[in-house]
Amino acid sequence: FGVLEDPTSRQKVYCGDASVVPRVAVLDPELTHGLPPAATAATGVDALVHGLESLASRGRDPMSEAFAAEAVRRAWAWLPVAVADGSDPRARAEMLVAAHLAGQALTRSGLGLVHGLAHALSLHTGAVHGVALAAVLPEVVAWSLDAEPAGWGRAAEAAGLAGASALPGALAGLLDEVGVRPAVADLGAADPEVLARTALADPVTRNAPRHPTSVAEVVAVLERC
Repeated sequence: FGVLEDPTSRQKVYCGDASVVPRVAVLDPELTHGLPPAATAATGVDALVHGLESLASRGRDPMSEAFAAEAVRRAWAWLPVAVADGSDPRARAEMLVAAHLAGQALTRSGLGLVHGLAHALSLHTGAVHGVALAAVLPEVVAWSLDAEPAGWGRAAEAAGLAGASALPGALAGLLDEVGVRPAVADLGAADPEVLARTALADPVTRNAPRHPTSVAEVVAVLERC
């Protein structure tokens, strides 16, 4: 898919077809050397969330789970290194592979409410996508743990954690470590009900393991972020 920007609606538009799927993808980590720490953190968080949500998504399958688990394993270990030292060749290579594998996963599985809320935040506040993800990630995972304990358990295992219950706290710690842990209020003024309606209308939210039943339920989640 090509990802285009609609400047009027301030939304991403996807344009693609099976006929343009590449036969070969060349991943060159040297092209990512020199990316500043903040951009490294934001894009790395996006790759990590692609893997995490793919593991718990309603649309997952054995192939997407395999791609996603390996993506989470690599991103969890190497994102802090890449942020701390942008010229570390191993960290850059590992994060590039993690991002690629996570992309392979989400293409099959779809994503979830973390991305639905982040899209809404970027639309209504202008927040950078990865930063918007970080603002809601631990709380949305905590809110949906009971709905998909097996999926979040696989995510925890890939991250080297004892179980799914450890995931929200560990995610908050990782986000603090890479310097991208804002509160939703830090991203700019936005009506919570408008954010909730936008997230509920986003197609990615349909794959969430726990699907919100009302605008009020989404607003309640946002109030924790």
